[in-house]
Amino acid sequence: MGPHPEPQPRIHWTRSLARARARTIHDAAFTATTGTPEHTVEPQDRDLDAPRVFFTAKQFSDGPADSLNQEMGDELEAKAVCEKAPALRNTTSPLQHEPPPSTLRIIPSHSSTDEPRLSADPYAQVKLEIGEEVKIVSENWIHSLYKDLVDPGDIQTYLASETSGYRQDGQWVDLLHKPASKKVLSGIVSKLVSCIISELAEPCEEGESREVVDSHAAASKRIGPCPDISIKAAGPSFQRGKSLNGYAGGVSYSNLASLIDVELDDKAHQVERVVQAALYCKYISMMQPNRNFIRTLLVTERSFRLVHYDRSGFYVSQLMDIHQNSHTFIRIVLGLSSRREAVLGFDTSIQWRCDPETGRKSEGTLETVDADGQPILYKLKMDRPPFVRTGLCGRGTTCWYATHPQTGEDVLVKDAWREGGKASEFAYLTAAQGVEGVVQMISFQDLCAETKAYRPEKFDSKGYVSRTKSRVVMRCYGKSLEHFTSRIEAISAVRDAIHGYRGLLSKSVLHRDVSLQNVLLGTVNAAPGSRGILIDLDMAVWTHTDICILRAETGIGTRRFQSVSVLRSLEIELPPAHDYLDDLESFFYVLCHLVLLFERPGKRSERMDANLAYWEKEDASVVANAKGALLYDTWECPSWWGEATDELSDILVPIVRQKNTIRTSCRSTPAEKRERLEAVARGPAGDVYDRVLQLFDNALAAYEREDLEGGRNATATLAAAEPSPAIPSKNSSSNPKPTPQSIPTVDPVPNIGAPADASEIPRKIAGLKRRSNIDAPVDLPSKRSRLSPAPTTPKAPTKRQRGTRPKASPATKAVRRSARLKSLNQA
Repeated sequence: MGPHPEPQPRIHWTRSLARARARTIHDAAFTATTGTPEHTVEPQDRDLDAPRVFFTAKQFSDGPADSLNQEMGDELEAKAVCEKAPALRNTTSPLQHEPPPSTLRIIPSHSSTDEPRLSADPYAQVKLEIGEEVKIVSENWIHSLYKDLVDPGDIQTYLASETSGYRQDGQWVDLLHKPASKKVLSGIVSKLVSCIISELAEPCEEGESREVVDSHAAASKRIGPCPDISIKAAGPSFQRGKSLNGYAGGVSYSNLASLIDVELDDKAHQVERVVQAALYCKYISMMQPNRNFIRTLLVTERSFRLVHYDRSGFYVSQLMDIHQNSHTFIRIVLGLSSRREAVLGFDTSIQWRCDPETGRKSEGTLETVDADGQPILYKLKMDRPPFVRTGLCGRGTTCWYATHPQTGEDVLVKDAWREGGKASEFAYLTAAQGVEGVVQMISFQDLCAETKAYRPEKFDSKGYVSRTKSRVVMRCYGKSLEHFTSRIEAISAVRDAIHGYRGLLSKSVLHRDVSLQNVLLGTVNAAPGSRGILIDLDMAVWTHTDICILRAETGIGTRRFQSVSVLRSLEIELPPAHDYLDDLESFFYVLCHLVLLFERPGKRSERMDANLAYWEKEDASVVANAKGALLYDTWECPSWWGEATDELSDILVPIVRQKNTIRTSCRSTPAEKRERLEAVARGPAGDVYDRVLQLFDNALAAYEREDLEGGRNATATLAAAEPSPAIPSKNSSSNPKPTPQSIPTVDPVPNIGAPADASEIPRKIAGLKRRSNIDAPVDLPSKRSRLSPAPTTPKAPTKRQRGTRPKASPATKAVRRSARLKSLNQA
């Protein structure tokens, strides 16, 4: 680019090869013009050539291969730079005042047709999260920031002093000439920033510090690409990284107040730099979960640009002349290094103390309100780190584990950012009070922060929506469902979560976000009805709300667990309303993740993990097709789960097939299709849930019998092999199997639907098949017989309610469902 970065409405990503050619042509032109070769930046000084540790080696690119037209365009641009080479001698000329662009255009590096594992490239993922454009705000907004941190007279006095390095004619002395390299520029800016902080910043209190670290000059070796200049911090919200040296000079993303990235003006690609800053913001937010917003600075020898990030997205400032806007530049430096953590963007209601020897957080507190609205201070559990959503934008859910100061009870504190104008989950949590299988609220605090407070008035950008932070304190339960330790624990948790969902439905609450992460295991020795807990009512709505709100949307819920009907909503002209059958289908996909993905507790199938990854594709139709393959094809189910698991989808498959038949009908108008789809869910929902819960109860009873028989056979084998008395089974008369009287009940469910063809329930599961025990032996005994060896004698066939299944003969290959049905028909 020339001496002035001309505004472009659309900035394309350039290939590293084309950039190298452009640099070669530019260096030749510079040598021809000045008579001296330009300093060559060593590979370790270039971000693009640095060894990748936190990031992949893939550079910013448009596609899988270089485009000839693109390379030619890059070379033509480089030739234009050569023609303007004489202007490179004078780098102190002021920036020309041309109409500035209103946005930076971001071109995502993959579309919905790409492979699902592209998230391995963090740059590509960040580009997707940023969106198609980044808003450029006016200079007036930037001039208004941080005015309360320093008096204008103090700034003027500092600029007039010799230590500032600022000339009276309005120029920074060290930036009068073009630096020889990025490394040299980084040293100049580091010195400049350090001097500003030491002369004008508020003094730090005991235990606090702010230090400017130049990564290029750090004593410790740089580990991969990292910020050029880091403002290292110590204080209540910071801690030393696990690695003593961090990524450079003892700095890590856990003790980083802010950062400054530098680049030579003629090599600065503004979109690339913003994406790089966004990636740094993502790492900071993951390591500093009590951040409400993050701001960073991009600097060249002639200009600077502020980058702002919060849960509503990004915005950037105009490229501002660093010489003519010296006051604003100084205020921004003081704001990014302030000792006041609220100024840095922290939620100061969460505080820690650090061990002076290790520099790591040793204890912490969280302030909120109790059920009466009075302030209360919870003690954070330091042995359980907070759960943090890794996405850049959106709800940004963060869960803190804490202890009640009076009762000592463990609680879970959830912070989340909902869209402005949307009702909080407080009303739904209030309705859920006393419902078994659903999370129980202790207190709620709203309006903790709003992202619109961090933006100019009347801020508007594509995809922007202001978000409001709320905090809810809930009772603490077990880990997420994927941490199950036995079949009974896993299936009973799903069963009780469905039971809890039914209770919510009786309170006219539709959840709409059932997922594996939103079902928790109950507490130790939880009673039936509380062995699984349904959480996260952020997406919930009232069943009696306006039909426009109930219409199915692909953006509602977790993509992996959305129903086919919700996924297909974009394909039909008039989508139907989201109903309880869609959530029941989501429970089915939760079950699929358990019995297909996990070969046993803690053991995931890599092949199935890759298959299920397609359920996270951006293209909803691709995900719907993948789920259709599950419902209509045969998949392998590890034998560890047993025969009883096969029956758990019997109630769901006909409902999904019925909806699909209606959706693909050629004889119905869009309005008729919607009416027929919504009619499927009309009627007594209690009948559907009675059958679903009965299937789960049957499976749990079968697990009990299988574990009991396995324990007895193992005891008999042990008694025959040893003269000593056999170890008694863990299943005895003191642990009776569950009876129908022990099944919890809830209030009657309103008449809101039942499948029209519910009687046509298949006898076998349509989407699962088991591997034989020879092909996949039982790797882990059941929880009830863990002290005994695995059974060596074949178990007796269990009685089935609907027909009998012929006993499969030992085989080395999986037995397909069609073969079992054929054998059944012949019998």
